[in-house]
Amino acid sequence: MADKERPGIDQQHLDDLRTIKETLLRAEKKHLVEPYSYCVWGVVSVLGGLAHFIIQQTIAHPSFNYFLFIWIPAFALGGFFETVGFIRRMAREALPLTSKTVIWLLIAFLGVCAAFAVVVILFVRLHGEAYLPVVINLFVGISLIGYALLSCPPLFVQAYFVLLAGVVSFVFQIPAPYSVLVTSFSIGAAFLWAGWSAWRKDRK
Repeated sequence: MADKERPGIDQQHLDDLRTIKETLLRAEKKHLVEPYSYCVWGVVSVLGGLAHFIIQQTIAHPSFNYFLFIWIPAFALGGFFETVGFIRRMAREALPLTSKTVIWLLIAFLGVCAAFAVVVILFVRLHGEAYLPVVINLFVGISLIGYALLSCPPLFVQAYFVLLAGVVSFVFQIPAPYSVLVTSFSIGAAFLWAGWSAWRKDRK
C-alpha cells in the first residue's frame, strides 16, 4: 500500500517544486521597487534641474553650493522613497532581503555611488564642473543598464536614452546652464517612463 502511494507523493513534490521555480522566475523578471519610486526620481530630477537653472540664471552667486542646497536634498528624497518602495516590493513578493539578486544589486549600487562621489570630487577640484552634467548622464545610464541586467525589467531603452542625451550634450557642447536642463530632463523623463512601464506591467 505504501509503495503504491509513493509515486503520487513524488509527483506532488515535483509539482510543488515546479510551482516554486515558476514563482521565482516570475519574481526575477519584476521590478525591485514600486512604480512610484521611479516617478519620484523623475519629478525630483526635473524640479532639481529647474531650481538649479533658475538660481544660476538669477542669483548666479559663485559661493552658492548647488550640490549642498539642491542636489543632496533631492538625492535624499529620492533615495528615501526608493528605499520605501524597495522594502514594500520585497514584502509584497515575499522575497527575502538576503536573496542573491538583492545582494548583488546593493553591492552594485554602493559601488556606483562610491565611484560617482569620487568622480564628482575630482571634477570639482579640477574645475571641470561644466562637464558634470554629461558625467551624470553617463553614470545614470550605466546604472540603469546594470539594474536591468540584475532584475531583468525592460529598462534598456530608458538607459540608452539617458546615455544618448549625455552624448548629444557633449558633442554639441551645450553650455552649462542648459546642459543641466538636458541632464535633469532626460533623466526625469527616463524615470517617469520607467514608472509608467512598471505600473502597466504590475496591472497585467
